[in-house]
Amino acid sequence: MRLPRVPTTAPRRRGRAPVLVLVVGLGPALVACGGAGAPGGAGGPGGAEAPGSSSSPAATASPEPGTSPGVSPSYEVGGAARAAVDTMLARRAQAVRERDEAAFLATVDDRDPRLVAQQRTLYANLAQLRLARYDYETTADQLLPDPVRRAGPREPVVRFQTIERTQVADALTGAVGNVVRMTYVRRAGQWLVGRETAPEPVAGVPGQLRPWFGGPVDVADRGTLVVLTDAADAGLADDLADIVEDAVTADAALLQVEPDRQVLVDATGNGPAVRLNTVDEEEAAAIYTGVFDLDAQGHRTTSSGGTIRINPDLTAAELTGDPGLLRHEVVHLLLRRYTGALPMWLSEGTAEYARWYPLTTSDLRVAPELWRRVQAAPRQLPGAGVFQLDPAVNYLVSQAAAQHLLARGGPVALRSLLEGYRTGAAAGTGPEDGDLTDRLLDDVYDTTEAEVVDGAWDALGRLDR
Repeated sequence: MRLPRVPTTAPRRRGRAPVLVLVVGLGPALVACGGAGAPGGAGGPGGAEAPGSSSSPAATASPEPGTSPGVSPSYEVGGAARAAVDTMLARRAQAVRERDEAAFLATVDDRDPRLVAQQRTLYANLAQLRLARYDYETTADQLLPDPVRRAGPREPVVRFQTIERTQVADALTGAVGNVVRMTYVRRAGQWLVGRETAPEPVAGVPGQLRPWFGGPVDVADRGTLVVLTDAADAGLADDLADIVEDAVTADAALLQVEPDRQVLVDATGNGPAVRLNTVDEEEAAAIYTGVFDLDAQGHRTTSSGGTIRINPDLTAAELTGDPGLLRHEVVHLLLRRYTGALPMWLSEGTAEYARWYPLTTSDLRVAPELWRRVQAAPRQLPGAGVFQLDPAVNYLVSQAAAQHLLARGGPVALRSLLEGYRTGAAAGTGPEDGDLTDRLLDDVYDTTEAEVVDGAWDALGRLDR
């Protein structure tokens, strides 16, 4: 029979001709990955730029189509402007919560048809979600405003640091904070949203969850499980919800853990693709990550639950044709209580084990070039510092290591190992601490890291190429 493939990845836009580089076999697929950050006030801004206050702009942007060349708007400063903007944003948030489209659009500058169309789509997307919370918060920090259509000298513009907080009922445990890039304009004495654009990403800072901003979406609401897809992919949201529910059932039984279906799945094109490694432009097929609220300055505070972000470059056929992709991410969902406590090889290896089950590493077929890279790789369990340097190799190594442990002690011993790492993390010991790994492997399995490595490479040596 034809064996499964272990692919490498290259970008593709959904619905276009394939450009993926396959290792072997027919039909493209992407490698999955997962993980989540930890909350903390010391974290970087969630898409914010450094705020600053100025009585006049240091620079002005070139006029957009529809602006008036040679006519510069004034730049409003002072607490009165911010108070008026806050009042307008409160009406806007209330309109979302009360499903009042007319009231929502009344907060939008109607001189810009493109802005009105964008905001109408934003409202329509939010209206499909059961919201437990939706509101805004601004700070006094003023940022350089973006160009506003036909804003003249008597129509001041301003941009404050603004946080949008959204809690999708049941699927999230709290509100997700997003820094939103909105410029406000005063028309006839009334402050309005004059422009909204996606914030520029900040290097080293993961993006937050905001699939409702961008193109139209479709929603499948299964209570604690909510799936968003592009509206153009008719029926995909329900199909993915079915796949996730089946994956939760299968993975929970395999690992003998409690099922957990509380997650928001974002399969829209409203957001950047997820980078897979630090060496080139390869992208992940999907990733499970925690999401967080933000304080007014855009720093992470409390955890708000988790999301599975699916690469928008995948086609609908790929998403529904590879259920194992979501089985990988569902493992991270089921084991999220251990997030941040596990070494990367164990977290990703367990997820890959479930993805391919009942097949083992020895059942997989890889290209000769990848096989040579695997055999030449350092004989060690790949930690966080090196994992993403060559993820195609390190996923296989981690899968083989987890497979070796599960064959030796089954799910019960695996849970003991996970709890050991969790206890170590609570005591301040990092997951990549070699002494902790040595002690846990000895206590739980009566083995050593060297023996686990030998067992992994024994399986890897039987890879079909």
